[in-house]
Amino acid sequence: MRNLFTKILSGYIAVILLMLVMILLFTMSSIREHYLDYIFDDLKTNNIKVNSLLMQYLDRDLSSLNREANAIDSAIKSFAEPLKYRISIIDSLGNVIADSKAVPAKMENHSSRPEVSEALQHGEGSSSRYSYTVDNSMLYFAIAMKNKNKPLLIIRSSVYSNYVNSLTEDLTYKVLQISLLVLLVAILFAIIFSKQITKPLNYILEASHKIASGDFDVRLKLANKDEFKALSDGFNYMASHIKSLFEQLSDEKEKLNGLIMTLNEGLIVCDDVGKIILVNDAFENIVHQKNIINKYYWEISKDKEFINFFKSQRQNRNSTNTELIINDRHYLSNLTYIANKRYYLSIFHDISDLKDLAQIKKDLIVNVSHELRTPLTAIKGFVETLEDEALPEQKHYLEIILRHSDRLINIVND
Repeated sequence: MRNLFTKILSGYIAVILLMLVMILLFTMSSIREHYLDYIFDDLKTNNIKVNSLLMQYLDRDLSSLNREANAIDSAIKSFAEPLKYRISIIDSLGNVIADSKAVPAKMENHSSRPEVSEALQHGEGSSSRYSYTVDNSMLYFAIAMKNKNKPLLIIRSSVYSNYVNSLTEDLTYKVLQISLLVLLVAILFAIIFSKQITKPLNYILEASHKIASGDFDVRLKLANKDEFKALSDGFNYMASHIKSLFEQLSDEKEKLNGLIMTLNEGLIVCDDVGKIILVNDAFENIVHQKNIINKYYWEISKDKEFINFFKSQRQNRNSTNTELIINDRHYLSNLTYIANKRYYLSIFHDISDLKDLAQIKKDLIVNVSHELRTPLTAIKGFVETLEDEALPEQKHYLEIILRHSDRLINIVND
């Protein structure tokens, strides 16, 4: 996965390259159009010079045209020799009168040439096309030489397209060199700018990792006066607040753990699948096992009542109380389902001593009642016997003894 610095730098470089390519395409197109305009203007200027040259060979009538054709051709060849242009002289019918690069008599009619046709109609014309005469691509510009406002001759100058291409290629090479230099400088500034953005973020990321590992004393100190400064201040406040809350939570947790561990009753907490997540020492003593956290409740005891107790309550998810016998000890167990945590909490109260005491009390009552019932029955029997032989004044006392004996017998029966 790429880091933030690489993403930002890649984005800047992509934008720079896109803008540079667009600028280069626009620049190259503009430069070529500029050079074409420049060449056509130069060709037009050259045609005007040729026009002045031809004036000395022509009279106002057309009779001098055929008479001076050879002289005109020679003059054109001499005029064009030091130039890089090709010059052609064409009459109004499209016949070539003179040409600086070819023999006019061997050349075909030029009335269909775009620049010639346009010059005949509008006074001047231009085109870019392939010339079979010189076997090369050419740029043409033609003007109409008029006599009494009627076209007399077409003066056409042309130059090889390769000439323009060579000029634009040289300029393109120079522009590319400059563009490459600009690209390198832009990338350098993009790297510096990206680092200025990502460096504070890296500090914040590093500090957040320290806080995640438990180091709440880390603080950010950024020299920036922008949003990163506000972010660092907020981060420092958050770290301080988290430290305070964590200390409070740790204190509360220590108190709770201390309370749980000091309970005389056994405590166990299981999750929704039956895994033990919390126990105290008292419960470990109950099951006679240690280190039972992360075990399942059915692994710590083979007692069926214990397992069925947890199993039934996990299915019903309600609170209940029941008595269990674990390792020959009696326990009153309370199981509670904590819905928001999906936990089961159970507390085991040892009632073995209470059970023993109840049995002792029961045995004591049985024994005492038995021991009291025997003498009381005997007393009652003797009193009833004495009543038959007692004097009248003695019967009163015997009735009192008999009445109280019955009361004692009733109490013992109860």
